[in-house]
Amino acid sequence: MSKDVNYYDRDLLSHSKLKKLSVSYNEFMNPFEKKVSEALIMGSLMDEGLLEPDLYNKRKVSEYNLKQKGYEKHYLEADSHKYDIPKNVAPKIKTGLQIVKNHPLYYLLEGDVQTEIFETLNGESCKSKLDVLNLNKSRIIDFKTTSKDISNINPYYWVRNWFYHTQLAFYRQMVNKCYSVNIEECILFVYSWSNEDVRVFQLSDETLQEADKIIDGWFDKLGSIKIDGAFKGMSDEIEII
Repeated sequence: MSKDVNYYDRDLLSHSKLKKLSVSYNEFMNPFEKKVSEALIMGSLMDEGLLEPDLYNKRKVSEYNLKQKGYEKHYLEADSHKYDIPKNVAPKIKTGLQIVKNHPLYYLLEGDVQTEIFETLNGESCKSKLDVLNLNKSRIIDFKTTSKDISNINPYYWVRNWFYHTQLAFYRQMVNKCYSVNIEECILFVYSWSNEDVRVFQLSDETLQEADKIIDGWFDKLGSIKIDGAFKGMSDEIEII
């Protein structure tokens, strides 16, 4: 496939699509809708401000506010490289970037950024885009922003609720397949808008092994769907359950 094709336009299996099998086959088969939300815009701008500052610094402050009528159409008509910074959140993003940069673990965000990997896992053509990949340190990092107060969250349940553990496990599998490197550190670097706080989580081997089993289950389900179809059979018998 041509390198000129945008990553998001490549019809390959990603973690975001694969995890839909946790809901239903119907959910998996429904295509993603292009949606614009406050979380998407602010998270994307924070990602870029930290990891691709040269791109971020070229952006202008928009005449639009995020809550202003028409902003969704404004953003839907622009691709990600043409987004501007909504004027009502520009100070908030600036503050967030500074807080993250001042954090004592900010140095962890060193490595190759926004690395795109295209590989075959379990016979399926897959894609992944890693926020930070440091092969020398055997480390991958995913940067997240959230509107939740993270000072009191239970990371065990929070990470599993949002499938962040399977996301990092999926990335780890893709890196291993592409570079033949066993990633030893899978880290979530999380910034909260609500309380301007940062928490950093490293996933244990046990958590990642649990995530690998979930991913294997998704691939098994996908394989059975291809063999048996969405429905494994039909019967005219009434079943009492």
